Amino acid sequence: MSLTSVIIFIVCTFGLGYTATFFVKNSENFLERNLMRVGIGLGAIITLGLLLNLLRIPLDWRIFLFLSLALPIYHLLRNIKTFQVETLKLKIT
Repeated sequence: MSLTSVIIFIVCTFGLGYTATFFVKNSENFLERNLMRVGIGLGAIITLGLLLNLLRIPLDWRIFLFLSLALPIYHLLRNIKTFQVETLKLKIT
């Protein structure tokens, strides 16, 4: 049960970070880009929780999960024909 909670938390933070940085120019570095998404997603969870609380909407994990995955799934379905998986290229110097 606790592993499921951790996975949902990571998915929510990444999804909210992806949504928040969707209209911003992203870094070319894979690690920096994804760490920034997780960090911004942490702040977005707090902001979204406060906003939902002010609107008297119950704070449920399903609401957070739906809101965090709405834009990434829409973007994936919209660009399914041109979807390419990026390969991670590590350079050891």
